[in-house]
Parts: sequence; structure tokens; C-alpha cells
Amino acid sequence: MVKDPYQLSCLTMNKTHYLKTVLVGDINVGKTSLAYRFVKEKFKENYTATLAGDGCVVQFNIWDTAGQEKYQSFFSPLYFHGADIAFIVYDVTNSESFARVSHWFDTLQKYCNTAIPVLVANKCDCGSIVEEGIALSFAASKSLQFVHTSAKTGENVED
Repeated sequence: MVKDPYQLSCLTMNKTHYLKTVLVGDINVGKTSLAYRFVKEKFKENYTATLAGDGCVVQFNIWDTAGQEKYQSFFSPLYFHGADIAFIVYDVTNSESFARVSHWFDTLQKYCNTAIPVLVANKCDCGSIVEEGIALSFAASKSLQFVHTSAKTGENVED
């Protein structure tokens, strides 16, 4: 699950580590479905997941706005405070959700510029109308990791 690009080498063995993980993005991009797929390994139209291995336990406290982005100005400081990882999710079948990725990145930087940001292209099992090259270019310009996922099929969710 935890991969080399950000080498979380600070994770010591035989200890439980807690990582606050936030999901942001427009409504209906699949944030809750991704969280549910990760936690329960199922697809369903505030989860907690625990992974263990190599003498290290990592517990992800996953925060999901559940479509309440309209209250963003109210919850943003609290929502982002102390986040370790931030998944900026967009729907590959919805160009408007990708157009707002920059907004979500700026909001993340404003309230928590210490979180590891990951750009997530969700619903990759459907036909994409967002050009991958544009998404990759944006991710590179902001030093974001980039991953295609499908909450429905489970593709790359654990990655």
C-alpha cells in the first residue's frame, strides 16, 4: 500500500502509525466509493482501515465529505488540519470535475500544505473524456502522484 515515491521510512517497526487521509473533489466523483472499496474491498453505490505487514501497522483514518462540499468554507480548516495524505479525486467521465482539481489543490495548500497529495482519476472503467496527458501534466506541474482507479472494479484502489 505505502509505496516508495514518498518513502515513509519514518514508520518504525512494531508500532501502530495513524495517518489522517482526506478525500476531496467535486460531488459524485466517487470519493465515498473509493473509501468503501479500500476499507471493505467491495463496491457500494468516516471509514477506518488498518494494514499490517513487515512488523509495521498503519491505520488510515479516512475523512470523506460525503458530498457536503457546499459547506467547504466552514469545514475546510478543521477537515484538512493534520492531514498526512490527501487524495484529490476527479471523475474521468466529467470534465467539470477535472476543471475543479486546481481549486481543490489550492484549498489543500491553503489549509494543509504538509499532506502528501495524490491526484486520483476515478471511474477508469468508464470511457474517459478527460485527456490523460492534461491530467498528467497538471500532476507533474504540482508534484502530485497520479493514479487511475475504479472504485467499481477495484483497479489500483490499494495502490
